[in-house]
Amino acid sequence: MRLLLFFSLLILLMGCQAPNTTNEGTLPTERLADSEEVEPKPDYTGYQQSRQRLKEFGRSKNKQAQDEYINERTRKITNYLNTKDDINRSQVVETDDRIIAGVILSDYAEKDIADAIADDIANFIKEDKEVIVYTDYTYWYERIDRDASDQATELGDNLENMFDGFFHIAD
Repeated sequence: MRLLLFFSLLILLMGCQAPNTTNEGTLPTERLADSEEVEPKPDYTGYQQSRQRLKEFGRSKNKQAQDEYINERTRKITNYLNTKDDINRSQVVETDDRIIAGVILSDYAEKDIADAIADDIANFIKEDKEVIVYTDYTYWYERIDRDASDQATELGDNLENMFDGFFHIAD
């Protein structure tokens, strides 16, 4: 009896929570006047221009990026660097007084290889320009490696002390 009373009360409360509807059976909505034209907002971000350039780039037959810092020589340097086993990807740009290369190293590459890459680029171009190489190996990774090795050494010392105490081994 109590169960029947509880369910009937629950159904009654749920039925009272239905949204108000109009005569058509739909929720009330506002209608916009057809005579009012909505003016587009000004594009402060340049997004529309970027979208237009992307469409034009998709339609063009030349798919290589074109800007003032990328030329035929930087493409040759990029292809040269991409052939190396220690480098997964690279990108090279050139200014009036320097050449800047960004490289993503493979997992097994030496972490201090940036100077060797800069020397390779300088020998490749045979000019007296400053060569700057950025790698994806950052101070953060170096710090993680150092912390991990410190913790591993500490863990080894702790385990040695624990086994010495357990087996009563005197050094």
